[in-house]
Amino acid sequence: MQQLLDDVWTWRVWRPGSFRGVSFNGHVLQVDGERVVVDPPPLCAWDREHLAALGGPSRVVVTNAHHLRGAVELAREAGVPLHAPAADRALLEHAAGAGGLGLGGSADEAGVAWFADGDVVGGLHVVALADHKTPGEAALHWPARRLVVLGDALIGTPAGHLTLLPAAKFTDVARARAGLLRLLDLDVEHVLVGDGEPALGNGAAALRAALGRVGEAPLEPDAQGALAPAGDGWFVLHLAQARWRGHALFGRWTDLEGGRRRFRQVGVNVSVLEPGRPSCMYHRESEQEDFLVLSGECLLLIDGQERRLRAGDFVHCPPGTDHLFVGAEAPAAVLMLGARRPDATVHYPVSPLAAAHGGSVATATDLPREAYAAWPEDPDPVPPAWLPT
Repeated sequence: MQQLLDDVWTWRVWRPGSFRGVSFNGHVLQVDGERVVVDPPPLCAWDREHLAALGGPSRVVVTNAHHLRGAVELAREAGVPLHAPAADRALLEHAAGAGGLGLGGSADEAGVAWFADGDVVGGLHVVALADHKTPGEAALHWPARRLVVLGDALIGTPAGHLTLLPAAKFTDVARARAGLLRLLDLDVEHVLVGDGEPALGNGAAALRAALGRVGEAPLEPDAQGALAPAGDGWFVLHLAQARWRGHALFGRWTDLEGGRRRFRQVGVNVSVLEPGRPSCMYHRESEQEDFLVLSGECLLLIDGQERRLRAGDFVHCPPGTDHLFVGAEAPAAVLMLGARRPDATVHYPVSPLAAAHGGSVATATDLPREAYAAWPEDPDPVPPAWLPT
């Protein structure tokens, strides 16, 4: 066992087949008189003696379901609580039933104490990290020492640097990376990792280097000369330069994503409504949508009601809100935003109110291709006359 800092010790286990040959690390933090053991791999006899000389563990904490390692055995031997992320309970229960992680029964029978984001465990503040390798991935922050302990969030390789796990470890690596950005809000000098080398003294810089923004995405022209982002970074694009799409009935709208990639979390477009024409088919979605009238006037059909809107009016549609926009006497421009999730759904009900404006399906459906089957998209729409300059 090696002392890294005052009140901080570590020991390592080498696994020949581990990613990039890094070590698996356990840590002992002496916090407010307690010895908090985090993500312990099995201890050799010498490490056990050293831990006993420190006073033995007061509690054992794992940062995710894959880091039980030697935690169950150590907690049992010492007769101390074993803490684990509540969001990983299903994984731990499944493994317990299969005997795969050695819980020897249900997690409750094993005496697991569950924690969640914002909890304090043995003086360490829990920081949940969304969309990671397991649902419960957490960091443990020790504010007084400006120290954070990571499990699988990042690995320490090469020495002094932090690296994301291989993309194959994640369902969506971009979302996993975004989930780690809250680490940049912590006051950190030292970063301890479950795998690889710690970042001591340069923890904040190492986090920034690993999680810094992706930079600017270049804009590339399509066959018609319209510009679209060629990467996942930030960009600035004028509406007059963007690609426009359209239907004979539904008017025109911007494709700010360029058709080559989709924004993962929020859909955004500017729709230009022609007089008397609907923006789409009357529908409701399982995710939030929001709208801002930029210019002109239009009609809002919402929840069976009709409202007149003018420039500056904002419309909020919680999940499940039936709605549709219809152009008034002159073209109107509307900024449209909608949340995106892989499991999002949409429903197109039959609406006599919307039908009076040409915006209702004849038969209710949950399938966009059925709702718009009679309205093929214009293959080569041109930007509308309304455009800011």
